[in-house]
Amino acid sequence: MNIEMIRRSVNSGDLNELQSAVSMLIANEDSNEIFVAAEELSTYGFLEEAQVLYEEILERHPEEKILYVNLAEILLELSQEEVALNLLENVVEGDELYPSALILMADCYESIGLTEVSEEKLLKAKSILPNDPVTSFALAEIYFAHGNINKSLDLYMSITLENINGISIANRIGNCLVILGRFEESLMYFEKAEKNVKEINFYFEYGLAAYSSENYELAIRQFKKLLEMDQEYQSAYLYLSKCYEKTEDFNLAILTAKKGLELDEYQKELRYYLAQLYILKNDLDQSVKILQETIAIDPTYLEAVLTLAKLYIQLEDYALAVDLIEEIQKENEEDPQFAWILASSYNGLENFKKAEKYYREAKTLFSDNVEFLEEYAEFLIEEGKRDDAKEVIINLLKIDPTNESYLEAIDRI
Repeated sequence: MNIEMIRRSVNSGDLNELQSAVSMLIANEDSNEIFVAAEELSTYGFLEEAQVLYEEILERHPEEKILYVNLAEILLELSQEEVALNLLENVVEGDELYPSALILMADCYESIGLTEVSEEKLLKAKSILPNDPVTSFALAEIYFAHGNINKSLDLYMSITLENINGISIANRIGNCLVILGRFEESLMYFEKAEKNVKEINFYFEYGLAAYSSENYELAIRQFKKLLEMDQEYQSAYLYLSKCYEKTEDFNLAILTAKKGLELDEYQKELRYYLAQLYILKNDLDQSVKILQETIAIDPTYLEAVLTLAKLYIQLEDYALAVDLIEEIQKENEEDPQFAWILASSYNGLENFKKAEKYYREAKTLFSDNVEFLEEYAEFLIEEGKRDDAKEVIINLLKIDPTNESYLEAIDRI
């Protein structure tokens, strides 16, 4: 009768009735009924009530090892690791539940940051039950969490079950392969996992793996599924937009990026990517506008600053390029490309003295950059510094010895 009262109070959410039922059960002489109620309460998430019942039975039956294990599992959930570990000491080697106790001990030690001890307990459990999938899974999870991906992958691969504790093994294998850069290989595991996994993050992981393996159509399908489930999953818009760009559907790429920005206008990476899309469409004015907005969000966003500065040079807005670089330098930001941008800008402004200063500074940083060396050589020729220009062109010939334009330039000098 008492257990029925517990079930009724759980279903109705009547906590007062639940407390009364637990108190009445404790007074019950039927330990089996208390055990069943404790298991059910634990399953429904009423951990503290389940703890009270397990403690009661344990006082009556200290010889029952399963009580130590079940109670320790609850205590671990309640972040009482030390108490759980003390309880588990009662389950000793030779007991049937010793491997289960070792796995729980490992979880406790992992929770308090003692990873090496946790691994030691799991290896001990695996030596007792070498083919036990739960032990292999627990050990794989430890290795995965701490970046030992090859070891975790081997263990996940050895597990024949589809799921353990509600976690898809195929999904875990796919994640390992992605981390190892084996993107294409990961796809078949994500495909296998899809029938069992319906979590939103799964579709992002699957889509990202497909994108990384250049399977853009598959990636588009996964990101679209994700956004059908949650249109505010902001990270998906950037990669979905990139997929459309890769399939040369620039209009959809732009529309997708804009939709993402409607949800969060401060996504600087997405806004920057939208600017790049407009560059690809040769709409430089629109790109400049969006890059200016991006930098307004984060004035130290280096990629956006560099791209905008180069656009200013392309549009012959040299003074704006100089102002932009000088502003970011005030924020103590530096980049090797600053010197080159300033050199090009001052050259465009016909401030040749400053241009030469920055070209010389950039030369040490871009001594093997063909585009820079060609620009620098042209500047030096225009300035009548033929010996310096010849030296730069000789460097170009070291990079490309058969380039006829370089050979002709040497002859002219």
